Amino acid sequence: MVHIKPVSNKASTCIVLQTHKLSSESLAEFYRIFQECNEVFDVYILYDNSRNDFDSSCLEKPINYYLVDIEFLAKRYSLNHFSDPVSMTPGNVCFAWFEFSSKHHYDFYWFIEYDVRFTGNWKSLFQYFEGQSESDLLGTALTSYDERKNWKWWKTLRAPWFSFLRNSEKIRGFFPVIRLSSGALNALKNANQRGWKGHHEVVIPTVLHRLHFSIEDIGGVGRFVSEENINRFYFNNRFARGLAPGTFVCKPSEPIDERIDNKLYHKVIG
Repeated sequence: MVHIKPVSNKASTCIVLQTHKLSSESLAEFYRIFQECNEVFDVYILYDNSRNDFDSSCLEKPINYYLVDIEFLAKRYSLNHFSDPVSMTPGNVCFAWFEFSSKHHYDFYWFIEYDVRFTGNWKSLFQYFEGQSESDLLGTALTSYDERKNWKWWKTLRAPWFSFLRNSEKIRGFFPVIRLSSGALNALKNANQRGWKGHHEVVIPTVLHRLHFSIEDIGGVGRFVSEENINRFYFNNRFARGLAPGTFVCKPSEPIDERIDNKLYHKVIG
């Protein structure tokens, strides 16, 4: 189990909804997050404008937004080429986070994918961890290599030529919801420049743990979850393909139909 301590009351935190489309569903969730949180946190839309289709007229005022595109990110970072042409998914969304954090300076950053829902008040979730944890990484389904050796993205992880990486050091996560400290983001940017490569869901926790940053699971089960948070904000099967059954799963699984209060759900829309 992890041991946690609260964030300093002088720390600043922002909430960022990441999306590649301004659908009615994703905008409705953004406005809900904004309405529930904006008195306490700065709230943003981080938009993947790789198709050059952003239309600000879709947004109500006042709304903070920031545009990124894959071509610009490819000039600044060493991206993963898991598709042709290279795209934000799979495995490259972290580079949008790096770019956002280079222009917006906070102590902590929550990044939330457009297809995540929370069946409670978003502010209560964020404030809970403000009061409970200063971990550099908060994520879900944090799992070591030895616990699930057949996960398909392990093989993408590459360390710089001068770094020896043991399988026992490898950790993966599931990050439709993630909180990162500014220090962690800077360390990850530097690691990318030094030659660390691979899907972001294995690079992020592996590099941060290797550099002695604190990592923590916000719910579920396992050694990265504090005792009081076991299955608190979500549950799933972190050993299964698709992570089902549970509330927080990925393709090809669907989240359980039952609505449970104060739980994170993924993937809720296409």
